Amino acid sequence: MGTCYSHLSPDERIRIERLHCEQGLSVRETARLVGRDKATVSRELKRGLWFALNALEYTGKPVLALMAEGNLQTQFAPSVATKKDPAKDEDPIQCAVNPDWLGNKNANGNSASLADMTDKAIDLLQANPKSRNGFFLQVEGASIDKQDHNANACGQIGETDDLDKAISAALKKVDLKDTLIIVTADHAHTSQIVNEPPAYALSTILVNKLGERMVVSYGTAPSADPDAADPTKGYGQGDMEHTGTQLRIAASGPGAQRVNGLTDQTDNFFTIANALDLAETTDQMKTLSDGADANLVVDEKGQRVEFSGFNGDASVTYTVTDPTNGDAVIATSGEATDPVSGVRVRTDQTMSIDLTGKLTEGKTYRVTITGRQSGKVVAKDFQAPAAAAGDDSQVVPGETVENPGDNTSAAGQQTGVAGVLDKTGSAIAAVVVLIAALVSTALALKTVKGRRH
Repeated sequence: MGTCYSHLSPDERIRIERLHCEQGLSVRETARLVGRDKATVSRELKRGLWFALNALEYTGKPVLALMAEGNLQTQFAPSVATKKDPAKDEDPIQCAVNPDWLGNKNANGNSASLADMTDKAIDLLQANPKSRNGFFLQVEGASIDKQDHNANACGQIGETDDLDKAISAALKKVDLKDTLIIVTADHAHTSQIVNEPPAYALSTILVNKLGERMVVSYGTAPSADPDAADPTKGYGQGDMEHTGTQLRIAASGPGAQRVNGLTDQTDNFFTIANALDLAETTDQMKTLSDGADANLVVDEKGQRVEFSGFNGDASVTYTVTDPTNGDAVIATSGEATDPVSGVRVRTDQTMSIDLTGKLTEGKTYRVTITGRQSGKVVAKDFQAPAAAAGDDSQVVPGETVENPGDNTSAAGQQTGVAGVLDKTGSAIAAVVVLIAALVSTALALKTVKGRRH
């Protein structure tokens, strides 16, 4: 703590931590209540981030680092894009380091750039005993996209440089004999390096590190911004749009031969799965749900069906019915409107269906759970026991119903074999989680050890 807030009194340090870190108040509100200006509190909190990041060690628990109230500060201070004006040629700008960037080293030599975060993330992963079976790390240069939307040339250039340093940090930490590194993006963007400022678009004229003139152009905003004609303000609407240009993808390590400059977007999923020796075909994925099962649990918390093992599915649907009363629906996940709708599966975890207050002692009920992607159906009949007394608990395994068939609930969902995706659909459903998480440019890193052959 002393290193984190060395410029404040002990009482102030404790109060700032309680207000900002525990109660979640903003920096502005924290500063007001502590009686300090916002810049002082912000600076001291930043020192705390640097110290905390560098001091992190593996403890076997998850780590979540909240480094800012909103977007992180960019490496370079913002620049503005404006309409074509001959005066701009006479006064090109040079990108300058942003003093609020977390990558600036403090007095103790600590910093929290994307490269620092990457370095620490790999340290934590490699310290985990489970990493000998491989791990997956995604590193995202998110503000490249954000600053492109803002037509902020210096902002996006600095963030691209920050990502490049993160890649270098990763390369220093891993062995490419058993590690695959992929660098790619999920979409192209508006900015272009052109020879002259275009008449129909906005632009920024820079001087690069070689002293050369460079024109960065932006021309995809859906509406005009009157401030773009004012060199002291510049474009500020933040809605420059993406483009459909093909993207660069590069890779090093085992499996890199599958990435040859261009690759189909959905093929990236298979490259990653192959490197980690995971299921990558539709049939392989379906078998991951072969061990799915369900039990009725009654304890002091109430009555519920616990189920697990649907590891080959992204989602499941379920119904609990009363066969003695015309299959009246006791509980349902609702209507499945598309091939991936339903209850999202928490892979390798136990999920539950709450039936507290819905069952009658001694009656038999049927639960039917269907994996939306694998088609795996678990159908069991349970006899409801008496409510648990005190700390007593009961697990009722039930009787498996063979060939339950298509059992349609009152909500209209099919609870038999339904919604099995074909090969292409399965690939798209599996990869969208990865691709949607990437913004502009990102680095995905996988370590593979002890692969099966």
